[in-house]
Amino acid sequence: MARKRNLSDAFSQFEEETNDKIQNKDNELENKNEHLLKQLENKDVINKLNNEHVTKDVTLNESSLSVSQVKQDLLSMYEEKTKKETVEDTHVRTTFLLRKDLSKRLDKLAKNKRGFKTMFLNKAIEALLDELERK
Repeated sequence: MARKRNLSDAFSQFEEETNDKIQNKDNELENKNEHLLKQLENKDVINKLNNEHVTKDVTLNESSLSVSQVKQDLLSMYEEKTKKETVEDTHVRTTFLLRKDLSKRLDKLAKNKRGFKTMFLNKAIEALLDELERK
């Protein structure tokens, strides 16, 4: 005759293992969160120290410029800057198709040279137009 087993505790072992795993995961996540919070706090402290170091007190004494002189200088510099012609004032944006091989060659020449392509194309087109208009 087969033995009769009591199944009331059959799944309790698995339940205990699952609960232990869940508890371990919770502990790991909590430790990670605490670690991240400490890192953020350290970064905040470093940022505050850097900001305090960078911030400088400006004191005006008899030998320095008066506030009205600084104001005048600032306004004249701003006015001078706003009067300058921008590239958009003197140029127009144009789209055209360029052969892939020519584009690669031009890109290679223009690498790390801001404005080079604009200058190059303007000079090349100007030279060709001058030549064609002479005929």
